[in-house]
Amino acid sequence: MRKNNQRGFAIGPVLVVVALIAIIGAAFTASNRGTSNQNNNSSAKSYAGLVMYQSSHLKHGFERYLGDGISLADIEWTSSPSAAGKTALFAPFPGYAVMQKPPPQAVTGVWSRGGLSVPGVGSGAINDVLLLNGVSRDACAWINASLYGADTNQSPVSFGVISSSSVTPGAASVNATGRAEGCVAANSAPLASDYVFYSAIKIN
Repeated sequence: MRKNNQRGFAIGPVLVVVALIAIIGAAFTASNRGTSNQNNNSSAKSYAGLVMYQSSHLKHGFERYLGDGISLADIEWTSSPSAAGKTALFAPFPGYAVMQKPPPQAVTGVWSRGGLSVPGVGSGAINDVLLLNGVSRDACAWINASLYGADTNQSPVSFGVISSSSVTPGAASVNATGRAEGCVAANSAPLASDYVFYSAIKIN
């Protein structure tokens, strides 16, 4: 009677292949994660730059009207004046400024004009400022990093917090003290739990 020789199944090489596939998969995932983080940082940095550019454009509009001898109190945040003697910032003529649309990928709010006092800025009185609410945490951190060299991992709360019409400087070494512009957190309505960019139009 002939015996059938049965060959055993070599599991060792298979385990090696499975292990190699797992290692390659993990490396690919880590690489993608690193690339994703890099892209997110680059995007946040770009959006921060755009916010600061828009701020510069809006302030330049105010400055041109002030250079024409128009008082800040008579410049309105509109495209047409409300009454005689008033000037609309966004008037088509002479066209000194155009309302800016923030990047929706990093900002949910809109540009506005308000009053804010910041310790160490001017006399400490309330200054006319540009405000942009709804800024993302990453874009906010990049704004402070670009302006003052703050660590991009530093929370905007550590730079400063808006409470009512004043900024309370944060605990970080790079904070809002003496800064005419920056990005801070907000803890009072209607901006509670928000990140806000501010920039002084004219320092009192």
